[in-house]
Amino acid sequence: MNRFLNMFFLGYVILWPLFFNFILPIDGAGRIYMLIAAFIMLFNLPHRKFIEVFKEPIVWIWFLWILYTIINWFRAGYKPNGDISTWSFIFMYLIMPWLSMYVAIYESRIRPKLLLKNLNLFFFIYVLFGFLFQINSSGGGERGGDILGNTLPLVSLCLVFMSCLLYNLKLRRMPFLITSIIFSSLCIMMVATRKAFAGELLILFAFIYSNVKKINAKTILGLILAGFALYFSVTYILNNSMLGERFMNISEHAEIYNKSESRLLSLLGDRAYFYITGWDLFKQNPLCGIGINNYMAVTLYPMPIHSEYMVQLTENGIIGVILFVLFIIKFGSRIASVTNSKMRRMLNGWLICILFISFTSWIYDMPQYYIIYGVVAGLAYRESKGCIA
Repeated sequence: MNRFLNMFFLGYVILWPLFFNFILPIDGAGRIYMLIAAFIMLFNLPHRKFIEVFKEPIVWIWFLWILYTIINWFRAGYKPNGDISTWSFIFMYLIMPWLSMYVAIYESRIRPKLLLKNLNLFFFIYVLFGFLFQINSSGGGERGGDILGNTLPLVSLCLVFMSCLLYNLKLRRMPFLITSIIFSSLCIMMVATRKAFAGELLILFAFIYSNVKKINAKTILGLILAGFALYFSVTYILNNSMLGERFMNISEHAEIYNKSESRLLSLLGDRAYFYITGWDLFKQNPLCGIGINNYMAVTLYPMPIHSEYMVQLTENGIIGVILFVLFIIKFGSRIASVTNSKMRRMLNGWLICILFISFTSWIYDMPQYYIIYGVVAGLAYRESKGCIA
């Protein structure tokens, strides 16, 4: 029973935004989430291995981060943005990603093949139907549909990573991998999300690198051909799409938004604004910050901070940054403990992708990414015990 319930829960977490926005707009307050979460605890807590997952460093560190973030948020005294209630915000955007990671770690430790195949399918369904629904609801917008927005291309990176990982584990074939990459790329180009485009390239580089066994003439030739294919594909995309125009506009936007003397911030284009204003707010509230999700309320700016690093620094202060850095270090050390070089290289691809995306996007409330965190940590744990999926 708990196996079915856990898979249903992870599938619901991944696919709920798709059904809510395009098919049946229910559970906006997250009540079904809460009900399923209650059943998750009820049916899994009797199992010793489920409880043991809490010993995983990234689990208890992020649990401490959540406790601190909630307390700090109440201290700041602001209400969540939009119509969502306080407790719905806490559960859906703070607790749910953590619980998703917890369940993913548990399942990847005991049923890795079933979990990996199901997650890969869930992400494929999300990307496929997300692309089909969103492109038909764009309403003439320059960057495709606004319903899922950047979430669609960002979640599509989970599909690319999972498909590459499963191919390396011989659980998927090349046609499925290619199909996954194509649909992910279409989503990225439709919404013209620069960070997702770069993130996809990082994952693909990690995939290619993970399949390099030894350097010989055949390997060099293969790398050259792959390099040419990537070069011409990227060049064509940048020269013939809205995505390319957005890359070209980075320096133009930097002149408007980067009022500092740092040239590095100019590489972030309009996102430099969040680093400048975020740093000023941090200097005013260095220890605890202004509270999670409070940037818009404090500055009256119409968008939240587009940087996970600045979210941690500005909204959670030094204490939050310490917990965040510990989480990343423990996650990286778990990957470093993997002795199988092919798997380690592929898992590092996800870590590098996340570190890059965090420069221009907040991800603390994305359960899909925390599911991948859980998968990576669970597989690394199994490998440390002499088992591979």
